[in-house]
Amino acid sequence: MSMAVNNNGVLGMIMVERRLDVRDSCLEQLFAASFDGGDTFGPFERLSVSSCGGSTIDAVAIRMEPTYGDYFGMVTLPDSSFRIVWPEMRQGASALVTAVIGVDGVARTPSAKQ
Repeated sequence: MSMAVNNNGVLGMIMVERRLDVRDSCLEQLFAASFDGGDTFGPFERLSVSSCGGSTIDAVAIRMEPTYGDYFGMVTLPDSSFRIVWPEMRQGASALVTAVIGVDGVARTPSAKQ
């Protein structure tokens, strides 16, 4: 998981998770935003687009880095968007992929924790 707060106070979160089938090692990268300081989040949106590979290279990568190690992250940009980077198998090779996500709206002050 990785989190960042943009200059409008929006908390962005990426999560790497086995959502399709918890028995296999296929991982999805997901993004969600919170406008209330993390009290609630909008729905998670899938970032990853490639399916899990079944090659020998994929199997080695899964054994060595079952959760991608430290190869994913997120920063905010001056225009309030989030830049995200993560690894993904593309055409039988591991590639670092990046995306910029814009989030509409301005955060409100978080409610007091009870």
